[in-house]
Amino acid sequence: MDLKRCFRSRAGGATSAHRRRTGVGMMRKAGVVALMMAAVAAAQTVAGPEAQSEATVRGKVVDEGGSPVAGATVRIAGREASAVTGPDGTYELSGLAPGTVTVRAEAEGYFPAEVGELALEAGEAVELTLELEAKPVVTETLVVTATGTEYELADAPVRTELVTTERVDREIKTTLAEALTATVPGIRIEMNCQNCGVPELRMNGLEGPYTQVLEDGLPDYSGVAAVYGLEQIPTQFIEQIEVVKGGNSALYGPGAVAGVVNLIRREPTENRFRLDLLGGWHHGRPEQQLGASAQVKSLPGSFSGDFYYRGINRVPIDRDGDGFSDAPKRRLNAGGFGLYRGALGGKARLSVNMTSADEFRRGGERFDLPPHETRLTEQIASRRTAVAVRWNHTVSAATYYHVKTSFADTRQDSYFGSNYDPNAYGTTRNPLWVSDAQIGHQAGRHTILGGY
Repeated sequence: MDLKRCFRSRAGGATSAHRRRTGVGMMRKAGVVALMMAAVAAAQTVAGPEAQSEATVRGKVVDEGGSPVAGATVRIAGREASAVTGPDGTYELSGLAPGTVTVRAEAEGYFPAEVGELALEAGEAVELTLELEAKPVVTETLVVTATGTEYELADAPVRTELVTTERVDREIKTTLAEALTATVPGIRIEMNCQNCGVPELRMNGLEGPYTQVLEDGLPDYSGVAAVYGLEQIPTQFIEQIEVVKGGNSALYGPGAVAGVVNLIRREPTENRFRLDLLGGWHHGRPEQQLGASAQVKSLPGSFSGDFYYRGINRVPIDRDGDGFSDAPKRRLNAGGFGLYRGALGGKARLSVNMTSADEFRRGGERFDLPPHETRLTEQIASRRTAVAVRWNHTVSAATYYHVKTSFADTRQDSYFGSNYDPNAYGTTRNPLWVSDAQIGHQAGRHTILGGY
């Protein structure tokens, strides 16, 4: 009996001790679990407010028909956040600080689209669908001289010949007169003034005043400038030259009886600088030409710009030694600039252009004397300044309008005389103000135009 009780007592004691040890182990495990839960809670306490203070913008980029646009870039203006849409057109911009933002979407072949004044609140996810409008598809070089509106070359109602700047550069031509004679069949350059060596453009057998010279569709060159200024127009700022032979007086006035030469300005697409230095000797007499041009893609105020200068210095040449010049004395300083800026999400464009040319020519004899003290002298000092402002707006793929205005002032002091004539001096001033407004709508293969 005593042994049995003793066993039971020991057994009971052992059981009690085991329970005590088990209770301590459970307490230790509970403590570990509590510590882990506390760590998780602490992490949530640290990360939670930051995550809850950020906003998200997600959605889809579609075209006008509602189809997804893949590869579009969606960004927050003024911030680094951006995303590219997937094949289904979806995007997501996360981790955004609260505030009022502008969301902008861009894709190749589409006009940009943006939504401004979008309010983002902490912890909010905003659903936003952006719709892009497709740009008109152009498969060939566009011309503007035929009817004053843009046409694909194959669809132009009259034949138009194009000369690109690459071709002009290959021919190493530095003035409009040189470029036209070298690249356009049927155009002839003749000397209007034999002693002072002024070239004149002849088209369809008619004299220079019957050919209208345009710049981006505007008749900035008056009759005097077109006759005496062909060598004053450098080729650095020209993207392409468009030539229409035949009467266009209904569109451009009486100056376009023989034809039209339209100069399309080159707009900057990259940063570029070019310097041309040409020199030579003609019958032992020197001639120097200096040309410089620059294109700047980004200027203050979201403008781009181009700048150019052309300088020529030539001494008179007497090939046969008879005392009269065979090539005139000539000095030219011509330059200008253009400023360009996109607007309305890329649908509109503002351009401001300014050009200036100052030229002196003299041919005859005794260049050391005033013209009226010589037996024969022809002398021209001309100055031309022009400013043009243009606004082009593509309202939709089928509708556009433009407003253009320009002012050009041409001044010319001349002497055409012989036998010491003191009354052969003359002065000409030819100001020209032109304004043009046009609206067009493409209805299938037909274009409806209106303007003044």
